[in-house]
Amino acid sequence: MVWWTGTSPGWVRFDLGARYRVLRFEEQPWDLYKDVRIYCTDVDSSDRADWGAPVATIQFTQWQPVRQTVDFIGYGRYVIFDARTSWSGVYAMWEAWIYATPAPLQTPPVSMRAPTLRSTRRNAHADRRVE
Repeated sequence: MVWWTGTSPGWVRFDLGARYRVLRFEEQPWDLYKDVRIYCTDVDSSDRADWGAPVATIQFTQWQPVRQTVDFIGYGRYVIFDARTSWSGVYAMWEAWIYATPAPLQTPPVSMRAPTLRSTRRNAHADRRVE
């Protein structure tokens, strides 16, 4: 796979074919980007407003054309790599790898509280009358 947008910021969408729990995105860049956002979504749209919040935002501080790894947890059929700025003004990548497992139909809540446990046993001493 080679992705090339030339000198304009751009994005590439990967269709996984079904809903997945996405754990990692790796890419071998042609050039290193300064500002990248990664989205996981079930929406097949080319409008950034429809993608929801990014699951990862990366700010690179120096140019290094080596394989980049980004770990996160996201849910969706589509993984979108959205390059906003680059070091040289070129937006391209040689290869990409996406690591994922099958996802449930619904996204689990961000935080889950442990259930509150209450005892149903009465305190035997509480019913005793003190004389």
